[in-house]
Amino acid sequence: MRRLKAMRTGVEQERFLRSAVKRRLIWVAMVAVVMFVVVANWPRAPRSTLPGEVERTGTSLVGVTGMVVLREEVQGRPAMRESPVLAEAGSVREWIREWQDRSSTLPRSQAAAELSELLRSGRDGPTGLEFRVGPGGFLQAAPTLRVWLLDELGRVDPAMAVVEARAVLARSESPDEWAVALRICATADGTAAGQAWVREQARELIRREAWLESPSIGLLEAFDLFVYTRDVEAVPELAALVRRKENRAVAHAAYVAVDRMLLVSPEPVLEMLIAEPALLEGRETTRGNYVARADVSDPGQRRLVEEYLLDPRRSWEELEAFAGVFPNANLMVSHNLLTSVPAWSGAELRRRDLAAAEVVGKWAADRRFERLWPLLGPLERRLDDFVRQHLSAP
Repeated sequence: MRRLKAMRTGVEQERFLRSAVKRRLIWVAMVAVVMFVVVANWPRAPRSTLPGEVERTGTSLVGVTGMVVLREEVQGRPAMRESPVLAEAGSVREWIREWQDRSSTLPRSQAAAELSELLRSGRDGPTGLEFRVGPGGFLQAAPTLRVWLLDELGRVDPAMAVVEARAVLARSESPDEWAVALRICATADGTAAGQAWVREQARELIRREAWLESPSIGLLEAFDLFVYTRDVEAVPELAALVRRKENRAVAHAAYVAVDRMLLVSPEPVLEMLIAEPALLEGRETTRGNYVARADVSDPGQRRLVEEYLLDPRRSWEELEAFAGVFPNANLMVSHNLLTSVPAWSGAELRRRDLAAAEVVGKWAADRRFERLWPLLGPLERRLDDFVRQHLSAP
């Protein structure tokens, strides 16, 4: 009987152990599932993209190799110190794709730490893509790995990105890196001191002749910084760049910056352009287009426009340029590093046209403007047509 009882006890113990192991395995599996769901749904910033590239259809050994290379760089192995170039463009793009896939399962802090570590490694590589700004000022494509890393860090952890951006501005010789770094700093610190610091850095950017002689797309996009910070004091420097007829890319970027500044700070910019004719010497018709931006329903802007038109130093060609587009409602809408230019509504266009028609009618009846009557007549008829169109619109 004792033997039988002992055998039964052994069987019961074995059954108990099997049941305990089974319960432990089920518990472990349930924990693993919960952890997977939590990590998979961890909050993430919008991911950057690499437009123009075909979708990946399987695991790429090139991408995996790219990850290994970057790990070796961070570890500072001597073999990787021999060249500043990471790899060919295709490998860099594939590594970015692999990192994006892997980072989607990482906590934000870990992803930011890895991006920061890679930036500090100092290594770089081309992507074969151009500097392309997308919605919200983030890049849709970056020309180098470092530019992409900095932009991506700005998405993942803006606070850490500011630290790295300031380090970039202290030592980088890449205008594209400067453009992204200044965007990060400008949006991170909206105080008067913070914006003043960004203004000074932006001016330093356009004072580097080597960068201006062969401007990158990032450098040209960085002119938006003057609009965002409303740097009216930079208008003379921007106007000097507008006068550079031999450098059309830089001249156009500066022209657009001043034009957009007229939309956000119209009166002080107009006053400077009108009071200092030498700023746009040789570009007088451009000044005429700028002044045509004025909203004459505003008393201050109307006063400046009238002073401008009555100045006997204005050439007929410049006055024709003004009359040909006034009131200038042409807007260049695009994705910019920092600012947006929303299209004016129909109501706003109607308001501006009605105000312009009323003021031009008064000029046409004012003896002070007699010299301009040959220009004001066609302008008045054009504005009357605009007004009729507005009034007949549903």
